[in-house]
Amino acid sequence: MNEAKKHMIENNAQVVLRNICFSYDDGKTWTLNNLSLTINAGERLAIVGLNGSGKSTLAKIIAGLTAPDSGYVTLCGEKVFENTTACAESYKNARKYIGALFQSPEDQIVTTVTEDDVAFGLENLQFPRKTMYKRISEALKTVHMEDKRYADPSTMSGGQQQRVALASAIAMNSKLLVLDEPTSMLDSFARKDVDALFDNLHKNGTTIVQITHNFEECKRANRILLLENGILKEVSFNGLKTYFSNIELANNHVTKISKNKNLTDSRFKENESDIAVEISGLTVKYDKTSPAVIDDYSLTVKSGETVAIMGENGCGKSTLAKTMCGLLKANSGNIKVHGISVRGKTSKIIRQKLHQTIGYVMQLPEQQLFADTVRNDVAYGPKNFGLKDSALKERVDETLRLLNLENLAEKSPFALSGGQQRLVAIAGVLACKPRVLVLDEPTAGLDFEAALRIREILGTLHNQGVTIILITHNLQEAEDLGARLVTLKASNTAKNTENNKNKESSTKAKTTSLLQSFDPRATLLSCF
Repeated sequence: MNEAKKHMIENNAQVVLRNICFSYDDGKTWTLNNLSLTINAGERLAIVGLNGSGKSTLAKIIAGLTAPDSGYVTLCGEKVFENTTACAESYKNARKYIGALFQSPEDQIVTTVTEDDVAFGLENLQFPRKTMYKRISEALKTVHMEDKRYADPSTMSGGQQQRVALASAIAMNSKLLVLDEPTSMLDSFARKDVDALFDNLHKNGTTIVQITHNFEECKRANRILLLENGILKEVSFNGLKTYFSNIELANNHVTKISKNKNLTDSRFKENESDIAVEISGLTVKYDKTSPAVIDDYSLTVKSGETVAIMGENGCGKSTLAKTMCGLLKANSGNIKVHGISVRGKTSKIIRQKLHQTIGYVMQLPEQQLFADTVRNDVAYGPKNFGLKDSALKERVDETLRLLNLENLAEKSPFALSGGQQRLVAIAGVLACKPRVLVLDEPTAGLDFEAALRIREILGTLHNQGVTIILITHNLQEAEDLGARLVTLKASNTAKNTENNKNKESSTKAKTTSLLQSFDPRATLLSCF
């Protein structure tokens, strides 16, 4: 392509990146290496790659939230970066037209009144009051939040906060949306609603750049771009499947492991009375005036069993998991884990015994990471439980190898990608070797290979007799692990469902309200 034609294309483009380099360690390694990309107005791109490949970094550069170390960047007609110099005024102008979807809504709510939050960007751009009022009304109606116009978003659920942030971006009429795994933690109904919303925005001319690990979302894109070793290359959908062809092979291996349950089944017959978790009449409220999130709920999990808890976003799955592990106080009812009472006052010795018995991988992995290195983070639990010296080192090394984290051992967990952080959080819990393992959507945000590695590990732990309680929106994941399904209803009642009814439950009519189906973790931030 000659230079004249190249410049003509770039002049009509929404995003132009040329020779972009970005490093987190002063150039020792390059997350993005001489990367170039042109995105035309109205395009829809899917960007894929392994965890830690630099997808989120690239998304932040495209959204105007991060500047590279070197290169050339034009966003929405504004030259914001050239060589090694950023232009603050140009970035400010470009951000008027850019929205970015990320996964922490609580970090992106800026006021205590919904209307003010949606108006925040418009006020900064000095829109007339009449125009602002109209846009706010239309945006809140679009996300089914008009009845919360004067409510405090800081006290809302994550899903409601997400809608407020989404309304803020809609009110701004963003030309470019940058979406970083916006559906990775949504239930199947919510995912369809969100995909339909993005389809409609794209149909109306919005340029969409979506970071994803989901093959179906890749199908919706005009172009699929694979980020590998800091370099971006375009691939076809068939080419993408070929690239990840080893995943299908790994999946077959996982299935074989999960179905090899002779040891487990015989153990059940010998120890039918051995109960791992017993919940009876559990009620949980977040405050005295609010309705119960969990209401008079009971569940029994046998020792060595794998149970998958499923249900729409906001039905109380994470609340149940936290209460089960002693992280939330129940209002009434009883919980026992291998005979240890979780409720009520207990001695320090009993609490330590409980923590040694049950391990919990949180919904947001960064909430349970705190050490200066990955190695120290993984070592923290076993060390507190009395493991020392060579035995401690051997346990940590074994766990790091299990999750393919050896090369990250001396890095800060806060310098890792979201997917890598999730693996470190899982490693920290597995290193304690709990008898009961509770995981809240452990494969959300993981690339294809890492997700299957987690399934394989869970299958192996199951065959070793570990009790697994898994919160997931992925029916295939539950079936691969041979799990018993427990469907938690939004009405705060639970229904145990036999495996032969799994598919029936997955195809029930979806809730009509978009509000009830959004996930608490993904959010749309209007950039201005």
